Amino acid sequence: MEAITTTTTLWKVLKESKIVIPTFQRDYAQGRSGKEDLRKRFLNEIKSSLESSDSELLLDFVYGTKKEDIIYPLDGQQRLTTLWVLMWYAVFMTQTTEADIEKYRRILQNFTYETRSSSKDFIVWLCNKFLTSKSSKEYKDKKQKYEKSTILLSDFIQNQTGFYSGWNQGPTVQSVLRMLSGTQVLNKETKKIETPYKDGIEQI
Repeated sequence: MEAITTTTTLWKVLKESKIVIPTFQRDYAQGRSGKEDLRKRFLNEIKSSLESSDSELLLDFVYGTKKEDIIYPLDGQQRLTTLWVLMWYAVFMTQTTEADIEKYRRILQNFTYETRSSSKDFIVWLCNKFLTSKSSKEYKDKKQKYEKSTILLSDFIQNQTGFYSGWNQGPTVQSVLRMLSGTQVLNKETKKIETPYKDGIEQI
């Protein structure tokens, strides 16, 4: 086993290696229903660290094995997945040209799931097919045109023609969507979908 003994970042690791969540690992759990407080706490810790110029957020060790240029995490996959989703969101929301997106896409592509075929296929599609300047512009235009709170990225993703409806049965897929846009609840009075917990990347 090769050990990385210095502090590093997920972005730096993905520039040099691939990370594959192996088949025996459980599904992505930080985005599950019932984990609202955990999401809010973790995302707010990340936000506070990013907003401070002299602050680092240390996320403890990630254990795994490395074969050639592929890392297989044995512990820490939940943190890794949340950070990957956050980085994906940052690229989607900030990059404006296809050339810029392609530059970052090459790095994001080095993260994948083998836990379920739905998880792997969704992550590949999310990064390779959906992550485009056209999709990004369309979504940001919708956010400007309509009330921002009513336009959720998770809904926008699921309404794309390339999104396979069967993916909705995958726990990891649902967790990633919930991590992006928070927990959605139907308001019985207004009959509208709301995000009362504010536990998604979009809200925080």
